[in-house]
Amino acid sequence: MSQPQIFLVLEGMELKHLKLMIIMGILLISAKALAEEVLSPADFVNRALKHNLDLRLVDAETKEITAEASGIRLPPPSVSVTQMNMANGGTAQGWQVSQTIPFPSKISRDYSARQHALHARKDEELSEKLTIMAQAKLIYFLVWEAQEQKSILEEKRKLLKKHISIARSMARSDTFAKIHLLKAESEKDRVEISLENNSQVHQERLSMAAQLVDNDPKNFRFKAIEPPMRKLPNISSIENVPQIQAMKMHLKHYESLEKAARTEWLPDFTISYGRMEETLRFPENNQIMVGLTLPFAYFWQPRAKSSQGHAQRLETEIKLKKKIRQIQAEKINLEEALRSLKAQIKTLEQKILPRAIQRKRLFQNISPRNLSSLQEHLDTYLSIPDTRLQILTLKTQYEQAVSWLAQYQAEKVNDAK
Repeated sequence: MSQPQIFLVLEGMELKHLKLMIIMGILLISAKALAEEVLSPADFVNRALKHNLDLRLVDAETKEITAEASGIRLPPPSVSVTQMNMANGGTAQGWQVSQTIPFPSKISRDYSARQHALHARKDEELSEKLTIMAQAKLIYFLVWEAQEQKSILEEKRKLLKKHISIARSMARSDTFAKIHLLKAESEKDRVEISLENNSQVHQERLSMAAQLVDNDPKNFRFKAIEPPMRKLPNISSIENVPQIQAMKMHLKHYESLEKAARTEWLPDFTISYGRMEETLRFPENNQIMVGLTLPFAYFWQPRAKSSQGHAQRLETEIKLKKKIRQIQAEKINLEEALRSLKAQIKTLEQKILPRAIQRKRLFQNISPRNLSSLQEHLDTYLSIPDTRLQILTLKTQYEQAVSWLAQYQAEKVNDAK
């Protein structure tokens, strides 16, 4: 952005100082504007999806589980070398290769369990992305809310200053007007306190935004634009939301582990092949040996694993049912809350706020002459910013409810932006 240039034709030292002050003021405003970039809601969400540390951690964990799920699990083969020393001083050398092979059902159920764990992780990754998107949209709205609140409070302070000047002119001869003046001045002081609190809240929300997109909170600032009111998330089936799908995959994972634990009673096979070279007393020979384990000899070990697998599967079933009931209940409550909030916002925006604006227009040509008209002047002028603040509060509640439901959308991430 090019720096603004002002050409003034001034005479005298005072006018030169005035020119310098104006130029410096414009340059300071320009520098501040350049320091705060404007981000749209979509830009901020994209930054969160690209840079968020939680998502990068989930991606790394998914890669780890993907590697764990690949291939079948077999004990590594073993190789041994044998050297025989004969009584007559001769030697003979040989070698042997052994491979342990678990019972086939153990291999298949172990592989199945790892595959289910991988599918569960992918659903959890999608769930985490939906959660980060919902958080990003809510935090962006909260930053905009702080900006908008500041604008409304500054407007309210300006209106109170104007009203106080009118009240002071009447307070010289009217004790009740003096009381009203004190009340108006106190109201203005409360607005000043609200503005101070707004500055702190705005900084806290910018810090939250910086953390979400992995930026330095000290330097990360942006100007938010008013985001459109979001539509109610479409959750057609609780069974299809990513969180429930992930828990179902975990259930299948533990079911496979339980079945695998039951096969602990089955033996593992060991196949060995050995060869010994020829000696003076013995010819060259080859040996093939087949052995098997006897897990039932220590019966308490397979029984313990089977009991543990059954308990894990039962625990996951209960958690799944509990999560479904939780989402169902909160979905009903939040959808009703959203319907109510939307109706309240509509009434305020389409009925109450236009009436407040109309009252202000009618009052512009009327000068307060007594305490009653002075109070009416204050109520009329403050009704506009107060109504706007009320709308802002309801919109924040609406966005918070939408963000909660948006975490459970059974949609792809690109479709949910």
